[in-house]
Amino acid sequence: MVNVAIAGGTGALGRAIVEAFQDSPHKIFVLSRKAEFKPVGNAIVVQVDYNNVESMCDALEEHSIHTVISALSLNDASDCTSQLNLIRAADAAESTKRFVTSDFAISQLDRNWLHLPVIKNRVDSVELLRTTTSLEWTRFTIGTFMDYFGGPHIKTYLPPNSWPIDMVNAAAALPGDGEAQMTFTYSFDVAQFVVKSLDLPRWDEEMRIVGDTVKLNDFLKMAEEARDKKFDVKYDDMEKLQRGEVTELPGMESLYIYFPKSELQETMSAFGQWTVKGFMALDREGALNDKFPEVKTLKIREMLDQCWKGK
Repeated sequence: MVNVAIAGGTGALGRAIVEAFQDSPHKIFVLSRKAEFKPVGNAIVVQVDYNNVESMCDALEEHSIHTVISALSLNDASDCTSQLNLIRAADAAESTKRFVTSDFAISQLDRNWLHLPVIKNRVDSVELLRTTTSLEWTRFTIGTFMDYFGGPHIKTYLPPNSWPIDMVNAAAALPGDGEAQMTFTYSFDVAQFVVKSLDLPRWDEEMRIVGDTVKLNDFLKMAEEARDKKFDVKYDDMEKLQRGEVTELPGMESLYIYFPKSELQETMSAFGQWTVKGFMALDREGALNDKFPEVKTLKIREMLDQCWKGK
């Protein structure tokens, strides 16, 4: 049993991770900017100032935090600064030995896209952990979250996303010819593996979690079968993706509160190119699924039938 601090544990993936820890022997602390946040279950809320490395270090030592799990959003520079400061605080804290960086995406950290905050922030965190700290650390790679395609009919704390298949509006914008594979993993399955990883004697710098990997055309076919309707489908070729463009889906409008439209287009075009190149499909061999076979991951068809059958 160790003391675990979860940054970003008040919502999104962090909230799912906090819930997954409720049945574990570990003592859970949620790092929060606001002390009045109502904790989940037996988690203890610790108010922190992400701009103050020294005070965060003191908080980690005060509560004898052994492992820090960051589930902070890394969508802009201020988010990244918070995580970089948390890494520095964890490295300085005598009690803290392990750190999970907030990533939860794909293996590749493509330096051709460092002008995009969502990419640069992940690269900067990995470089800081690798080059300047003595922490044992890891990043979990999961492909993309399956939750995006089940909402609003699936339990999730994640914000919405509708690319490349907009389930609500029965539309799709598939990169390339749609034959590329993509890995989809449910957030609560990710959370289970995160909890179980604490029992591993050694962490690799990357640990894969694979929910289900399918061709996008096959996903589309299953989606149409579940909803019993034909989707409005467009295919974005590599030339269009390389211009930083993707077909705008109806559901993407709700994302503009998180990203400016131009930045979202370029970010989605990057993911489109990575999909065509095969980067969005994770290798199942050697994944955490093999170490913890008792965790049964949600599959695409199962999710679609549960969430969309007859809707």
